[in-house]
Amino acid sequence: MSIKNIFLKGLVIKAQKGIDCQEVNNVEIKNLKLILSETNPVVNILNGSNIIIDKLKFNAAETLLRASGERTNNVLLKNIDLSVVKQKLLVDKDVKENAIKIVE
Repeated sequence: MSIKNIFLKGLVIKAQKGIDCQEVNNVEIKNLKLILSETNPVVNILNGSNIIIDKLKFNAAETLLRASGERTNNVLLKNIDLSVVKQKLLVDKDVKENAIKIVE
């Protein structure tokens, strides 16, 4: 069973690890600041679809997004400072070619 219709806005979260979206559909995260101990990755998606992450802030990171699962589709990341990221994407071979879009 997937998690659906989640909307988070204007949060500051201190955690060991970042966002983990597994088996989700229709998720929007806006104006989120993460204070993380581990940043590899900041966002992990497994079989997630219709995900928008807008204005995500975090400390320096190894990997911004790791994506896996053949059902991962329609993922948009925008308004994120990529200068603090060593690697933008780590995508498994089962993820469709145009499933993820990053807009600076």
